[in-house]
Amino acid sequence: MNCYRHPLYYSTKSYLKLRYKLHPLRVFKLLVLFVIFSIFIALLVPKIIDIYGVKEKEVKIYQATHTFIHSAYYYPTSKSLGKNAVALVTTMNKRTVDKITDYSINLIGTNRSSRWLKQATLTTEHMLNDRCDYSLITAQTNLLDNMRTLEIEADGVLMKVPFKKPKYSAPKPVVFCVSPQFAAEQWQTFLVQLHVSKRYGAHLQLYIVSMVESYFKLIKEYEKLGLVSIEPWLTIKFPVTEGPYLEPNRNVELRNQAAAHTDCLLMYKEAASFVGILDMDDILIPNNANSYYEEFEREYAGSWLISALHYEKFDYKTIKVAELEQQSISAIVRNARRLPTKDSGKSFLRPERWNSSWSHYSRSAVDKPIYLTPQQYEPLYMNLKVLPYNGIFHLKTMKFTNASQVPEGSIPVNPGDNITQLISDQHLQEIEDDLKRMLATEGIAKLSTTLPNDDYYMPIVFKCYNESFYHVRDTEWLYNNVFCVNAFSCELPQREDLPCIHSDATYHSGPTMWPITFHYASDSYFSRDIGCYQLGQNAIALVTTMNKRTVSKITDYTINLIGTNRTDRWLKEATLTTEHLLNDRCDYSLVLGLTNLLDNMRTLEIEAEGVLMKLPFKKPKYSAPKPVVFCVSPQFAAEQWQTFLVQLHVSKRYGAHLQLYIVSMVESYFKLIKEYEKLGLVSIEPWLTIKFPVTEGPYLEPNRNVELRNQAAAHTDCLLMYKEATSFVGILDMDDILIPSNANSYYEEFEREYAGSWLISALHYTKYDYRTIKIRELENQSISAIVKNSQRLPSTDAGKSFLRPERFNSTWSHYSRNVDGQPIYVVPNQERPFFMQLKQMSYSGIYHMKKMNFINSTEVPEGEVPVNPGDQVAKLISEKHLQEIDDDLKRTISSDAISKLSDSLPKEDFYMPIVFKCYNESFYHIRDTAWLYNDITCVNAFSCELPQREDLPCIHSDATYHSGPTMWPITFHYASDSYFSRDIGCYQ
Repeated sequence: MNCYRHPLYYSTKSYLKLRYKLHPLRVFKLLVLFVIFSIFIALLVPKIIDIYGVKEKEVKIYQATHTFIHSAYYYPTSKSLGKNAVALVTTMNKRTVDKITDYSINLIGTNRSSRWLKQATLTTEHMLNDRCDYSLITAQTNLLDNMRTLEIEADGVLMKVPFKKPKYSAPKPVVFCVSPQFAAEQWQTFLVQLHVSKRYGAHLQLYIVSMVESYFKLIKEYEKLGLVSIEPWLTIKFPVTEGPYLEPNRNVELRNQAAAHTDCLLMYKEAASFVGILDMDDILIPNNANSYYEEFEREYAGSWLISALHYEKFDYKTIKVAELEQQSISAIVRNARRLPTKDSGKSFLRPERWNSSWSHYSRSAVDKPIYLTPQQYEPLYMNLKVLPYNGIFHLKTMKFTNASQVPEGSIPVNPGDNITQLISDQHLQEIEDDLKRMLATEGIAKLSTTLPNDDYYMPIVFKCYNESFYHVRDTEWLYNNVFCVNAFSCELPQREDLPCIHSDATYHSGPTMWPITFHYASDSYFSRDIGCYQLGQNAIALVTTMNKRTVSKITDYTINLIGTNRTDRWLKEATLTTEHLLNDRCDYSLVLGLTNLLDNMRTLEIEAEGVLMKLPFKKPKYSAPKPVVFCVSPQFAAEQWQTFLVQLHVSKRYGAHLQLYIVSMVESYFKLIKEYEKLGLVSIEPWLTIKFPVTEGPYLEPNRNVELRNQAAAHTDCLLMYKEATSFVGILDMDDILIPSNANSYYEEFEREYAGSWLISALHYTKYDYRTIKIRELENQSISAIVKNSQRLPSTDAGKSFLRPERFNSTWSHYSRNVDGQPIYVVPNQERPFFMQLKQMSYSGIYHMKKMNFINSTEVPEGEVPVNPGDQVAKLISEKHLQEIDDDLKRTISSDAISKLSDSLPKEDFYMPIVFKCYNESFYHIRDTAWLYNDITCVNAFSCELPQREDLPCIHSDATYHSGPTMWPITFHYASDSYFSRDIGCYQ
């Protein structure tokens, strides 16, 4: 049979002859058919979707959360939102679902004849991956004509939402939305902002959280003249909740300025031609224009591609004078000096192009696609227009100067073009004349003697903002997925001679809904009873050492607490919980009393059968030096100062602040710690011996009958102290060194390991025992040498926990027995609970410096970094990080104040072997031989015999002790004015 030979050329003729063979023309035909079919499908599928709809994208729900509704607007008509539009401004937990902008809520509108339900889409100006759990979320839909009621619906549950209509007229065509004012006292800034804005044709819309009262009265006088409008900006509260929730005010970016700016934008959306988003100290002066309107119209130039005009902020320092009648905007401008720094700019926009705004611009309106004609296939994109020849005159720093010593000065140049004057002499004189005329009016002039004439709140707030945000940003350590930029926790002492007003309202909670329960406020006003800051829901926590055998089961017992403020007096029962086992041998235990009382509490009392005892109380910290705090077990007869240096410098490198509790300590060691305290690297609390000064009859001695000097009470005190201030709290001993694994900081590691899960009670790290060296001389200390000469021992110890403080109210020495195994329900219809559990960290562990032996500094071996005891593969610490820690140590101990302590620090072990022997005999030996039974042995080392040494003086905690009146069945005792004494020695 002849072989088939493929033809050397192709034609239609050959195509017909080779009917069943692969032919180029046949391939071409198939390709043409495929293209035609693809076009047909592309045209047909959208039609099918339009007719039949598609299955909604499934949104995974993570948890039940709470949302605060700031405002709800109903637009009968709108230039950009459409007819009968509804917009809700909320602060919502964006981690309710996997992606909050894929979720929707049901809104029901009702008029006289109809009732419509529509889904409202959710949008946010905050980044979905940032660290703040709460965000501005705007909900928007369109409902029906003449709407009379608005409701939110979920699974048949309804909540009525009050709404208002937006403004359809404004005093001026330009409105400036000013960021919420908090603890505001610098009234001079307001005068500059108002009179410059007035001259160039803008109306000010202010949002006020809190403000010095006399400054508020000044603004109210301007409000009477129609030059400014005021809205209370409220603290977020969830009045009625089922179960715990994440506190919103501390977990939203910068007091949710974005929500205030969005509320203002929606309020004036239909009334103003332009809206500006700015801070009180952001002064905008038009360049080569007589008004803002003229400049903004010129720069937009009719373009649809400009989302907003964006002006950079140029920082200035200038002067201010204390006397109202001596105010001069001309002097402020002419004495302004440009600083080398700039800040994030601000935006000025046509409101029909934005529906929400962040603090600087609308992230939703940047790179927004637009289609200008029906035939346009590829979109154009709206973007910010950055103004290169003009910028914001930012009054960053204003220093008081004597009115009689104000220099004449000269007008600075425009920071944008660096050529023209910032403002013309004529315009500046017009503004100055207007200011003088206004200040001379009777209503304003009489306020002169009451306005603040020094800086009090401003430096505190500035320091807090700097520590929590600006410093982190300026050192390029600001990562949105690591830090939640928030300054709600600024500690602000109230001043009786500087009264403040604070926003307040009647707060309401809707019925429980799944997955979001909604809350709102009505009848907002300004109160004189709160002061310049406002706390949470009036919780009371008492940390006590109590005889748990007072009753059959101490956790079934309650005590009565009475709180009193200026107008009310409330009595509530406090529930009791403990971290110790109820059947253990120790009669005394940590017992925590918890309840909630009333606003602005001034006195706290314990009551039993009509007998009262007044109890001093303090507020917790609402700010911390770092987002991670390590609570270190009470130090007793402490002398091994080398351990402290390792703990402090490692903790410092990885971003933790140390909170120490001290019973007694060698005096020179204490002085070393005090020097570090001056540097802000450690905080110290005296941990007191328990004393009952006045009793009727005998009692069981408490110090010898509580577990391990009641370390659990110290750790619980520390947890409660920092509960509202930190992201994570660690419970550990001084010699427990934690080094993050594959992370640059503790925060990064803890966030990674929690991974947003509500089922993790705490991260639990096993303690791996090591022996290593220590050097006598302070100047020769080397953490690198200590680490590189470490040998792993075959033993491990009970681990330690690192936790989110909002999940714990108390803790034992190793973890919280109350939280571990705690049932939680994440959905309403869940019949069986999930259980919170410790997450055991398998790939990392605590480097426990169990034994440190002295060695001559000239004989230190070179050594090498040991492996990580968890994974047995990676190094315990990177060479780079270890070198950074060693360099920091050398730099710190070379300072004059610390280096002079070198000769006085202990050069030998004296107390440590005695304490170790005592602990071993009373606890460790019994535990290690498996003879430790909690119901037989009370683990306690208070009775260690410690000889005092005249040549090794100690400090010891002490206080003034008080006994309350005899009560049944518990009489209470407490201490005040705690301090450290040199007269007691290392034991008491």
